[in-house]
Amino acid sequence: MLTRLLTITALSICTAAAKPVIGVASNMQPMIESVQASVSTPFDIASSNSNQLVTHTNRGAPYDAIIVASRASADAIKASADKYLLGNGVLALTCQNNEQLTDISQQSIAIANPKLAPFGRAAQQWLGTRQPKRLIYARSASQAFQYMNGGHTDCAITSLSWVDQTKPFKALNLDSADLEQWLLVINTQLDASIVNAITSADVTAFGYQGAQ
Repeated sequence: MLTRLLTITALSICTAAAKPVIGVASNMQPMIESVQASVSTPFDIASSNSNQLVTHTNRGAPYDAIIVASRASADAIKASADKYLLGNGVLALTCQNNEQLTDISQQSIAIANPKLAPFGRAAQQWLGTRQPKRLIYARSASQAFQYMNGGHTDCAITSLSWVDQTKPFKALNLDSADLEQWLLVINTQLDASIVNAITSADVTAFGYQGAQ
């Protein structure tokens, strides 16, 4: 009886371990969660900033695929991978009210850390010589939004994909920013239905521009 229980437990562990894991740049999390809910093959999501995804992947983290938020991040992956351009990210400024949206010099603003996340670098680039009252660095685009949404800052510069469109916001035009969203399939045995669901998803419904 004990042997049988141990065998069943071992099989359960193997089955759980076999579930694919996709590392996802936090700005893409809403879209990939939507895909996750729509496919019959289950997979897990590990959300982080692009810099950490690159570092972990290059150190051998067991991702079956990753999605990063810039071409530079995709090019930094050492492992052989099939690459798919999903679309282009859109930078957005969102605030607690309309008055804050018009004069950022009097506001506290959260952005992703430029050293860790492409959306942070793009936010820093857009700010340029603009000086907010206080600038707060978050670990990722999603956390920058959460700082604002939770009332910890007046505004956030983040991915349009995270913006609560019931609150004041505006898209920021920054054509020079590298915000290309790339899927890299590292495990060639990853179920094709997952890859197809991600590559065929309507990125514009989640605040992205379609791939050119």
